[in-house]
Amino acid sequence: MSILGKKLKERDQKKLDDCVKDSIEGSEAQSSGVSGAGLNCDKIPEPVPQFDRAECEVVFKNENNAWIVLGRDRPYSKASGYGGLGGTQCGSIDLVVGRRPLNPETITNPNFISDAARIYISQRTDIDKNMGLRAGGVGMSVSRSAIGLKADDIRVVARRGIKLVTGTDKKNSRDQRIRTEVGIDLIAGNEDGEYTPLPVISNRATPGLQPMLLGENTADCLENIVDRVTELGSIVSWMLNHMCAVNSALTALPGIGSVAALSVLSPGTPTPMIGGPPGGVALFASFQSFTQNCHAIKTNWLLKGPSNQYICSRHNRTN
Repeated sequence: MSILGKKLKERDQKKLDDCVKDSIEGSEAQSSGVSGAGLNCDKIPEPVPQFDRAECEVVFKNENNAWIVLGRDRPYSKASGYGGLGGTQCGSIDLVVGRRPLNPETITNPNFISDAARIYISQRTDIDKNMGLRAGGVGMSVSRSAIGLKADDIRVVARRGIKLVTGTDKKNSRDQRIRTEVGIDLIAGNEDGEYTPLPVISNRATPGLQPMLLGENTADCLENIVDRVTELGSIVSWMLNHMCAVNSALTALPGIGSVAALSVLSPGTPTPMIGGPPGGVALFASFQSFTQNCHAIKTNWLLKGPSNQYICSRHNRTN
């Protein structure tokens, strides 16, 4: 067995020994009269607040502050939501654990801010307003069916793949035609406003929520930029080589080989040249092509237009 394998085996054995030790100590505590309430998921007294049940609601609960409420849209008090307004077609299921405050004498309402964890399902609700979310690029969900999840931490785990898909149907749950195509917003810190970068970068405000980059298009754009930089390097190299050749020819002429001789030439005196540099026409054509290619990079990849090569997603955003 390898050294790593031995260490892992020793670590696992230690964990097992600790578990056995804790179990023995727990049994000894129970036999000596020390309370072991709650061990092995036995019943244990917990402070559970009262719930202000509405007449339309069916409530399931246990002694551990876990609840299922079947009713109509009600994010807070009985007067809140579409249920509070007397609306129909706003049935809801509220699964919540850890209602606050933890006081058996307190009568509580749903609280989307302080309750420990919740899954809220409603046929018609204002889910973003209920949960205090920013509009982002997708916008606020108003009077629509929605599912909201909230907890300290949320994990979505798949043994294969995970898909976040929008725009699957032509009509919404109320049989109304969906006329706009919306995407996916990833908003950290619930912030979607503008921010001002350092002055050395830009003097204008920058959107806090920006389109995501499309990997393949971005790679193509960068590859074209690299090609243009290489092309420019070839042009500059060509010019330097021919400038050296011209300078060598000039310095070989009588009276031109010294700085003093060049300084006595009057401003209107034409500089001695032996024709134009060879390949000058080709150089001009290359530079013209280079300029056009640089413009194409901006048009195809960097400007939001009809091109399908635009490096930014047209629907999905993040900050």
